[in-house]
Amino acid sequence: MSKKIFILKTKDEATIEVVRFGNSKPNILLISGIHGDEKTGAQVLEQLISEIGSQKIQGTINIIKVANPQAYQANQRLHPNDHKDLNRSFPSPGNNTPADNLASILGEFAISHDLVVDLHTFPNQISPLIGVLLSEGNEERRKESNELLKIINPDLIWFLDVQATEPQKGGSICSLALKKNITAFGLELPPDDLASQDQMKRVVEGLKAVLVKLSVIDHQLPIKAAGKVPVYERQVYKSLDDGQFTPQKSILTRVNKNEIIGKITNQQTGQIKEIISPIDGVLLTVSRARAVKRGEKLFVLGREFYGHFNCML
Repeated sequence: MSKKIFILKTKDEATIEVVRFGNSKPNILLISGIHGDEKTGAQVLEQLISEIGSQKIQGTINIIKVANPQAYQANQRLHPNDHKDLNRSFPSPGNNTPADNLASILGEFAISHDLVVDLHTFPNQISPLIGVLLSEGNEERRKESNELLKIINPDLIWFLDVQATEPQKGGSICSLALKKNITAFGLELPPDDLASQDQMKRVVEGLKAVLVKLSVIDHQLPIKAAGKVPVYERQVYKSLDDGQFTPQKSILTRVNKNEIIGKITNQQTGQIKEIISPIDGVLLTVSRARAVKRGEKLFVLGREFYGHFNCML
């Protein structure tokens, strides 16, 4: 089926390109580029567009590769004009800033769908393929989100408890969708220069498998049932210093409290500071070797989650 392209326009004339296949129910939204320094999702969706163009579509697939065009062009996480995080702005507070106006049009568009999948990237982080589930919405929507996410077969799942440990995620587009009784989940991908071809292919094939499961596209290959995917609650750790960071541990390895994860070298004095793990856990992501500034993310540790939510996986 040939694709159609149309434009969403905010009241301050910012434009967002939408690629559409089909024109019936169910309505599926695949979105990336909410943060402007995250590029991998757009590449995945571009590949998906090229692969489903010849498919017969029974439903509607709307694809937004770049949801925050000005931030994307500036290659920065926040909107360059008002310095707001778009994925903390749903629903729009209506303050008539550029990010709020984007949140208004994107939020209104998102809640017209039956499924929202939001693709993100870990800038400068060595990472596996991570699925993201939120504690928002009713149990039926959360269960359906789990089931569809498992089809993609991520290496692990982050469970983000919006009511307790991750309140900032209550402003995300997935949170908005779930509150509106819409199935939604996220994917976190490695940076485009660190993502392997296998990882990229897995995401594209996984998204196609979700569309097959929903009977939106036909596919000759059977959907493989995913094994049990480990679920973690996460703790993010940021640098307390400026300097050159060198990781000492590989991702997905278990680390003990006080074990060395990496080192930061002061580039002026040459002094080396060991970065130690504050808890026992699994190293989920870690910064690549690079110059870091105080306040930048260094690594993420996870503890396995055994709550009721995990029982549905």
